[in-house]
Amino acid sequence: LTAVTGSCNPGYFCTLAASTPRPTDNVTGGICPPGYYCPSGSSSALACADGYYSSDYQASACTACPAGSACSNGRSFVSCPRGRYCPGAAGASPPSCPSGTYDAVGGLAASSECEQC
Repeated sequence: LTAVTGSCNPGYFCTLAASTPRPTDNVTGGICPPGYYCPSGSSSALACADGYYSSDYQASACTACPAGSACSNGRSFVSCPRGRYCPGAAGASPPSCPSGTYDAVGGLAASSECEQC
């Protein structure tokens, strides 16, 4: 962070002596893009962790991927893949159904939802 005057607002990042807490010029800072978050005082946009997402601009935090869904790109979530289950905050590699069980549909939230072979 170089000579930022004041603290950058949540949802924005400030660099190169930003003179406003909400820069939009992409030179002294900018609006946090989807897939990233910017808490108050950010000097750069931070990528959402695996299992979390931010689908909107100007996010100050990422949201945990909902149960039954997987998040891998930080910007959105998809239904949990077949043969796997996705508890909340499941990332790109959700766990497989336990040995002796399966799932032919997808979208499972817990291992108990996997069916016996």
